[in-house]
Amino acid sequence: MKKQILALFSILMLPVWVFGQAPLRFSYQAVLRSLTGQVLANQNVSMRISLLQDSESGSAEYVETQNASTNVLGLISLQIGGGSVQSGSLASINWASGPFFIKTETDPSGGSNYVLNGVSQLLSVPYALYAGSANPAPGTAAGQMLYWDGSAWVKINPGNQGQTLTFCDGVPTWGPCTGGSVTDVDGNTYNTITIGSQVWMKENLKVSKYRNGDPIGEVSNAGQWAAIWNNGNPTGQAAWCYYNNDAVYNTTYGKLYNWYAVADPRGLCPTGWHVPSDAEWTTLENFLGGADVAGGKMKSTGTIQASTGLWQDPNTDATNSSGFTAFPGGYRTTDGSLYTVGNYGNWWSSTQYSSPDAWFRGLNYSFAASVRNGYGKTAGFSVRCLQD
Repeated sequence: MKKQILALFSILMLPVWVFGQAPLRFSYQAVLRSLTGQVLANQNVSMRISLLQDSESGSAEYVETQNASTNVLGLISLQIGGGSVQSGSLASINWASGPFFIKTETDPSGGSNYVLNGVSQLLSVPYALYAGSANPAPGTAAGQMLYWDGSAWVKINPGNQGQTLTFCDGVPTWGPCTGGSVTDVDGNTYNTITIGSQVWMKENLKVSKYRNGDPIGEVSNAGQWAAIWNNGNPTGQAAWCYYNNDAVYNTTYGKLYNWYAVADPRGLCPTGWHVPSDAEWTTLENFLGGADVAGGKMKSTGTIQASTGLWQDPNTDATNSSGFTAFPGGYRTTDGSLYTVGNYGNWWSSTQYSSPDAWFRGLNYSFAASVRNGYGKTAGFSVRCLQD
């Protein structure tokens, strides 16, 4: 009678790899049904599991037995490596010498009269077991990693202390993603950088028009710039200028804009891009470890004094590890005065702080923090654009 019952069994094997502490083991699930499709629910069974090497009839490298109960859906769940070992050792299997096959046998009465259910190849090797027993991949050295590029295994060399492994278009990369670009309505092209979940311009904005082609007024005269502030009652006039009213600064530092140019609905940034909100600046700072250290990771390296960079000495804690490449483009105050290139870099957010003020982020040559503050909307600050 038992053999007749077993002849009605078919098995659907659904491998699920789950790794635990020593002893090593992995989970295996199967749904038991009769050949007529009836689920064998809530039934106590015993099973013998064998791991075979090389072929469906290969040598058994490991054999264990287990008792299990199907659930209401006919599902049994076993942790291979947690049963009664009959032969071999799971920990001693060299998974690199496969292929391997799993053979299952069942006694539905819970005894030891096992009848074959089936043999199936293990198409994925339990990595936690593989790592503990296999030899290193050929040609790899300590600290190297491998990833599959779709046609071959590619080596990734060890990174430097504190570097982050980032997936750039699906490719593991030490440090930030680079290589993109965007062009504004004036034809200026900017390199871009992926930092966490955000894509930023690596350069300050240089555009003189809104994205629809309308011009943004240049205001070079300090008195005219101060008149926009109007003693704390801003006129709302959008404006831009060069630092020191000299176009030579545009190439490296970009233009300085007041907040009314930032907030204009015609759009200051290229299509698909926008001036970041205060919250989006905070997202960047948090990704870089918080505002107290983010500035150092954003500032370009080197000093003017050492002829290695654009910041004044000491350019505290500047590493540019984020790839943001912040330059000290100076700024223009609400009264039209200009403050030193080399010492400061300030960037607008699109978020209003109060009726006459808006939030910005500031970096300084003498400390590592990214400073969040509110300032008069008619000040002239740099702009970085963020991808939508």
